[in-house]
Amino acid sequence: EVRNLVAKEVVIAVTRLDPVEGRVHVQWGGAPEGPDAELTKARQAGAIGLAAFGNRPVMFDYRLGNLATYAPGEDPWAGSQGWQTLRLGYGKEGPNVVFVVNGKPLKFVLDTGTPVNLVNAENLAVASIACRKPASGKPDCDPRSLGNVRDSDGHSLGELKAERVKLGGAPFDGLLGAPFFHEHRVLFDLPGHRLLISPPDVKRGAM
Repeated sequence: EVRNLVAKEVVIAVTRLDPVEGRVHVQWGGAPEGPDAELTKARQAGAIGLAAFGNRPVMFDYRLGNLATYAPGEDPWAGSQGWQTLRLGYGKEGPNVVFVVNGKPLKFVLDTGTPVNLVNAENLAVASIACRKPASGKPDCDPRSLGNVRDSDGHSLGELKAERVKLGGAPFDGLLGAPFFHEHRVLFDLPGHRLLISPPDVKRGAM
């Protein structure tokens, strides 16, 4: 039996959150990276979802190892040079965005706890499976490459690489994990249904 839990006082750095509702889990998420991995150790303490931050935008900067929160309604970088704004969905599967891969829209769930990017190979357009094996036996391209992907409005997002797997009956087409967060600053704005991303070297206030 999994017990429900209400944490009445939750403070992250200097940000005090509203009471957080959750569940008590044992060995949540398993240990696919090994028992001594930092991610495994972090899972032992549990996980907190974006909904716990309420109306506050939340920014992940993996390169600097920072998690920043902003006041409700604050608009840190929308419209700034180098930043792109995507439509952010949120459902039972978690926060998600739609990327167009070789002309086909695919739903990707953003998951900071996943060590790789994943895509359902069965949902890819035939044109995206284009690696050939010459006589040397080595592919003439990176089989993880999905090419130059675009957002739902047609704006280029650059190359995306993901491991091709079978996700069965999952209600999404892929996962964006640690590699995506390492390559971008990522700001979640749940109330505004927006995901802001930029390369890690773009200045925060650049206009």
